[in-house]
Amino acid sequence: MNEVDKGFLKGMTGYCLKNAYHKLIDHAEAGLEEYDLKVPEFSILAVVQLNPGITQSKLIDNLYVTRSTASELVEKLVNRKLIIRKAINRKSHGLELTKKGDKLFEEAHKKAERSEQKLNQNFTGKEIKELNSLLLKLADCL
Repeated sequence: MNEVDKGFLKGMTGYCLKNAYHKLIDHAEAGLEEYDLKVPEFSILAVVQLNPGITQSKLIDNLYVTRSTASELVEKLVNRKLIIRKAINRKSHGLELTKKGDKLFEEAHKKAERSEQKLNQNFTGKEIKELNSLLLKLADCL
């Protein structure tokens, strides 16, 4: 058997999205490997870099990870001295990148942008804009 027939699945948005997602994650993680980062860790660094002082609860709300996963990932990044917790009040802490974290993120971000450019080379600027717009529209519908 040469190729598996996917038939009607090719016409289902969820299937196509999941297929693309898994291939994108594999591609992204291969690029982040030299920084010892996975996509969720890179995403945390990005959101913290863009929103210094963000709380872990806000992070969870915006990255769609469970509380336990976020706690585990944040702890790992704290242990690697890439982010720090700063007290906001007695009950909550904000997250900030350390100098080491900022440097690592900037390097990984540049590599991610180059990787993104390679991925997008088969699309026109208009197609990329339309694809991203449609994906955001899909997310808003759910």
